[in-house]
Order: sequence, then structure tokens, then C-alpha cells
Amino acid sequence: MRLHIKLSSTRKAVTLIEVVIDMAILSLISTVVIMAMASSIKTVNQSSRVAAAGQLVNEKLEHIRNLSYDSLATQNGPIVPQGNILDQESVTRDKFQFVVHTDIRYVDDAYDSLVGSGDLNPADYKRVTITVLDTDSSVLATLSTDIASRAAETASNTGVLKLKVLDANGSPVPDATIVLTNASVNPPVNVTTTTDAAGGVFIPNLTPAGNYHIVASKVNYSSDSTTPISVANPSPTNPDATILLQQPTEVTLSIDLTSSLTINITGVVVFGGDAALVGQKLIGQNPDVVKNQVLFVINPIVQISNLEFDSYNITPPIGFFIKTCSPTLPIIVSPNSAITVNCDFTIDPTDVRISNINPNQFTAAAGVSIEISGANLTLPEFSLQRGSDAEIPFNTGLTVGQNNTLVSGTVDFSALTLGSYDLIYRDAQGHTARQTEAIVIE
Repeated sequence: MRLHIKLSSTRKAVTLIEVVIDMAILSLISTVVIMAMASSIKTVNQSSRVAAAGQLVNEKLEHIRNLSYDSLATQNGPIVPQGNILDQESVTRDKFQFVVHTDIRYVDDAYDSLVGSGDLNPADYKRVTITVLDTDSSVLATLSTDIASRAAETASNTGVLKLKVLDANGSPVPDATIVLTNASVNPPVNVTTTTDAAGGVFIPNLTPAGNYHIVASKVNYSSDSTTPISVANPSPTNPDATILLQQPTEVTLSIDLTSSLTINITGVVVFGGDAALVGQKLIGQNPDVVKNQVLFVINPIVQISNLEFDSYNITPPIGFFIKTCSPTLPIIVSPNSAITVNCDFTIDPTDVRISNINPNQFTAAAGVSIEISGANLTLPEFSLQRGSDAEIPFNTGLTVGQNNTLVSGTVDFSALTLGSYDLIYRDAQGHTARQTEAIVIE
């Protein structure tokens, strides 16, 4: 009897384990089946969405084909006078939400020469492009067609704007957004379009007049524009465009990917005060008007983003002075770069300061010319140090000039080995300035 009870308990225990294993296997199989079904439903749903988008793009293009040629213009597009067709609209089709983008622009065909090469009316025909996008801006369908007028093109009492957008290397920037405005003509001009694969766009049929303001931009890029004449800027370097009768007006703008800058500031205990990062690009001359200026507060770490390619100097707040910066000023910001600059500040106006070394790369030779600029440079005595090596003094051949702001002369670097050297300066009052990696021996 006791033996029978023990055997029965053992069988119950084994049965319970089997049930748990079976449940786990069933759960795993169910999960796989559910995931497969969900993936299948998602695929079917996406296929239905793409099919609906394809049907929609065909309907929109067919509707465009049935309109008159003169009415083929969007509300904000590059064809002037502008029409009633929406540049962008939200459409619901088969329970799916879409964004429809319509682009209509003139095409300058090479068969009768191009604008700028003798073609006085480059509006040869119109190109219509319909793009259907998902709500996440992904392209689901796109179609394009060319539509010509029944009548031959003729010269008119208008002019043409021919725009080129280039990057920092002079290469074309496609898909840049172009905004052209002029409130002084009738009707007012307010055009939004994009550059083609060659970074260009032309806009014909513009009323001959001045004050055509042009802005070029792109996501993650800097922007560039023409500049209106004003009291503050009476002589712009690239003024707002003037459209001439039956002539092309050519304008070039420059944009590129933006960069970031980190400035590590040492040498002062109390921070605060507004400083300025000032670029060297000008949008006006006589007087000079800089294009890029960024204000920032003096802190141990300053981070500046979305910075345009340019060469920048730092203007410290009143009462602050820059002893050294590594690399030396100006800060050269290239497109799509992340730059770190280490600057040593002081609040002592009598402290020595080193702002620039020109040149800063040398061969190991005698009789090389050098200029060291800064402030309070009362003695022609410097030394060089590579890493933790002993300092190497050099002063022979140097003289102080320009109110203690410049030390220049011919020095002997023939004993130096290859590498980067810190430049160290000490005056008679005990002030010291160290410009790290200031001189490179190649």
C-alpha cells in the first residue's frame, strides 16, 4: 500500500513537468505564428499603401494634363505668374494618408541654345513632377512628364533669373531650397523652388526691376542670400538681383554642411560676460559688414553648433584678454567638421599674449624668418619645448616692434628635430604665455 502511494506521486510529478514543457513549447509556437502573421499583415498593408499611392500619382498627373498650358503653375513655384495648383497637399485615399507634392517648372532645351548662350526666352516647355510621400516623408510613388505649349515660344517684355548654388569647393548643391521674393513689383513675387542636379535653377518671365531677394538653404547646411541695400549696409558684396529686359541675370550663392565648435577656456576663476565669435566673410564693404557672428558667454566649456564654414576670431568681453589659443586664431572652420580650441584667458591687461605665429611650419634650417604677434611682448626672448624635452631658448636675430605687439626676425632652427613644439614666452615681470603646438618642424 505504501509502495503504491509513492509510485502514484512520482507519476503526478512527471505529468506536471510535462505540462509545463508543453505549455512553453505551445507559447513559443504561438509567438512565432503571431509574429509571422503580423509581418504578413504589415507586408500586405504596405503593398496596399504603395498601390494606392501609385493610383493617386496617376490620377494627379492625368488631372494636370487636362489643364490649360497657361494654368500649369503652382502657388509658390518657380513659374511666374504663379497659379492655383497646390505645391503640397494632404490626401486620404483608401483609408491611407498621403502627402502629394507637385513641382512644375520650365525646361530650357538645348535645341535652341541655352539661357546665357543666346536664348532670350528659355521657357521652352514645362516639366511636371508629382510625388506621393508617406507620412514619414518616404517616397511611395513619383511620375514626371513634359508638356509643351501649342504656340511657339516668343520673346517678351520680361527677364530671366539664372541661379547657381555651389558648396565650399565650388561643386554644385542639388535639392537646395530657393526662395525668391520681390514685394515692389506687380504682382508681387514669392517663389519657392529647388535646385536641379547641377545646382542650378532658372526662373523666366520676371518683371524687369530691382530688389529681387534670393535665399538658398538646405537641411543641415548653412544658408546664403543676396543682401538689400540699407543704411547699415550701403554697399553689399552680393546685392539683391536686378532683372533686365530680355536678358539673363546670373547669381551665385554658396552653402555647405554646418560644423560644431568647442572652446575650452582656462586661466580665469570668475566666468561670465558676453564674447563674440566673429567670422571673416563679408556681406558688405565700406563699411565692412560681417556675415557670421555668434555671441556666447564665457564659461569653462563653450559649445557652438550649426556653424558656417568661415575663419573666426574671438572678441572677449570687456576686462578679459586672450593669452593664447591652440590652434592660433583665426579658427578655420571647414564644412562638416567638429573642432576643439583651447584658449587661455586673463583679466590682467599687462599680461603677455600671443595671438599668431607666421609662419608656423618650418624645415630644420638656419636663417628662417618668423613673426610672432600679440601684446606686451617687451623682450625678444622665447623658448621651444617638444613634449617633456628640455626647453630650447632662441632669441638671436629677433627684435621687438609695433608697440610691443610684434617680435620678428631671422632665427636658427637647424638643431631642431622633427615634431611639434610649444612656444613659451616669459617677461621680466614674471608673466608667462605658452602656445601649445605652435611650431611644427617638418
